[in-house]
Amino acid sequence: MFFKLTLRLSLLIFLLFFNLEMFAQNLISESSNDKIGLSIGFGDQKVNLIGVDLKVDYSYEIIFAQFNYVHPLLEKNLWNLGFIFQSEYGITLYKLNSNFLTNSKSFEFGISGGMILSYKIFNENLHLYLLVAAGPHYSERSPERQVPGFMFFSNYDMGFNFLINKNLHLDFRTGFRHLSNASLQNPNGGINNWIVTLGFLYQLDDESENNKNTALTDL
Repeated sequence: MFFKLTLRLSLLIFLLFFNLEMFAQNLISESSNDKIGLSIGFGDQKVNLIGVDLKVDYSYEIIFAQFNYVHPLLEKNLWNLGFIFQSEYGITLYKLNSNFLTNSKSFEFGISGGMILSYKIFNENLHLYLLVAAGPHYSERSPERQVPGFMFFSNYDMGFNFLINKNLHLDFRTGFRHLSNASLQNPNGGINNWIVTLGFLYQLDDESENNKNTALTDL
């Protein structure tokens, strides 16, 4: 069942990304380094692919689609500091407690904002980065250790993006995600996931910069 959900979300991501370039051309950006992107991610308490085990006694899996917007704030030689905005929708599989043998299905969605620090290597084609973000989130249902509904989302990621074609970057990241409600309601045991995400980033063109480069070439 979870594999079918993965295929559906994957198809949605690539259909949306097919139209991303057309959407990007209609945006006005002050910086040619602004990026927008779409990705698909998976999270669990144990991810064998990268050898991570959070060693907890609950189960909460998620597969999600995510939109990203990155705006540069400070650029110093090889180092860049930027603001990142994220919105996502996810489908979850969870067990109410450790006595349950079968999963129940639910959903969650939210937005977050934060900072991304990146370092350019390999002739600026490869960027390594660290990312910290937080924001409001909503989960329809969850394990009994955490009351469902309004929560706060925070994630701490590391990753890289690689230039594959003109303005198009392949983006991979992995990291730790935490959900809780800051003790606004009880129980508030929190839900932790290790996340793996793969997607694409599109670097927006600055039309004025392109025109300037064209004029210089004509001279």
